[in-house]
Amino acid sequence: MRRISKGYQIKVEQFMYDNPESGVFIEPGLGKTGVSLALIKKLKAEGDFRGALVIAPLRPCYLVWPKEMRKWEDFHSLSYTILHGDNKDENYLKKRDVYIMNPEGLDWLLDKLYGVRRDKWPFNVLIVDESTKFKHAGSLRSKNLKSIAFKLKRKHLLTGTPAPNGLKDLFGQYLIMDGGKTFGTTKSDFEKRYFYKSGYMGKELKPLPRGQREIYKAMESTAITMKAEDYLELPDLIINKIEIELPPRARVMYDKLQKELLLKFKDGKVTAANAGVLSSKCRQMACGGIYLDSEEREWKNVHTAKTDACIDLVEQLQGHPALLAYEFRHDLDRLEKTFGKGIPAIRSRMSMAKTQQIESAWNRGEIPLLFGQHTSVALGLNLQDAGNTIIVHTLPWSYETWYQLIRRIYRQGQKNKKVFVHALIARKTVEEVVWQSLTEDEGTHISLFEALGQYLG
Repeated sequence: MRRISKGYQIKVEQFMYDNPESGVFIEPGLGKTGVSLALIKKLKAEGDFRGALVIAPLRPCYLVWPKEMRKWEDFHSLSYTILHGDNKDENYLKKRDVYIMNPEGLDWLLDKLYGVRRDKWPFNVLIVDESTKFKHAGSLRSKNLKSIAFKLKRKHLLTGTPAPNGLKDLFGQYLIMDGGKTFGTTKSDFEKRYFYKSGYMGKELKPLPRGQREIYKAMESTAITMKAEDYLELPDLIINKIEIELPPRARVMYDKLQKELLLKFKDGKVTAANAGVLSSKCRQMACGGIYLDSEEREWKNVHTAKTDACIDLVEQLQGHPALLAYEFRHDLDRLEKTFGKGIPAIRSRMSMAKTQQIESAWNRGEIPLLFGQHTSVALGLNLQDAGNTIIVHTLPWSYETWYQLIRRIYRQGQKNKKVFVHALIARKTVEEVVWQSLTEDEGTHISLFEALGQYLG
């Protein structure tokens, strides 16, 4: 069976082939993994190919790339290895076409490459899947990848959300891809050229009147973008905001906590750290619990307003599958007390084998209710075969997480005519700020300082 057959997929493959340094910014469901493998197969056939290094989050490393190579006859000729876990030293020595690893392994890989001439490296192609993991140019993972990428001629970025927090996110990714050809080599020069400071205490960067246009112009020859709705027949997406009232006792506790946050802002000495911690506490309280100040990360459950609303929604579905998304460990604790501990849950630090087992059972229609921690579900999972409903118990701050979470179900292969996203939002809480952030027309969320500054007046 042929994997790359649609006209737009062939177009993307040709674009990558013609542009050795390029960004493939196409939405989930359009097949960026398959297109990349088709490119690798083509390069291998032409002979100027030693191997491809694929850097991806851990779940796609195990659940997406190997699956594509096993599933499609087109790619059966490609060999691969995963450089993760106890066997990575042994696997590195095996000659393979595709070397797959997560960003946390870059330190280890640099040790392997140290002192080795680049023409002796086992790969000469770099593919960065979900490249926004490298949007911060000064992070250790970005510096590690840059020291590898700068020595390779063919580098491709893959993501459906290249600028989840604004166009400023592009600099770090492009620096890895082209070493500064597009946007220069320093972040400060990039920001001065295209942005101005705005918002609370000047913490928000906004494009200059000409900035956005000039950024897009600079990217014109090295990036290809596609929206799924323009190429696929997708169901209607219905996002339903459900407002929740905090119980009286919880309201008193929340208002007291929020007052502390307001005082921090008025003090004028607010930092990202203390504003972030306090806003996180407000979000937790709005959802029903809060972590205590202890090394054991204990928590206290405060109210069940949201879990009560979840019961109503699940009962209305009458057995039709629903993905119930949460964030904090105490969210899951309350959900399990409400629905029972037998409900499957995809959570952080779960084994790949267990995750894959749950994914398969869900797609066979065997799981009527599935709990999923945001970031654990948002990447590498295809959940469109069974359910068409997502209940969002806890709103994520990150637009990228919100977007990717919805795309687990709202994607090609969804058999229902409509996909429903029910978002539970506690009234008169910081969650209203988060909701505003996630629904901005530009598709990027407001910064922490800007959002909280506006909310607190």
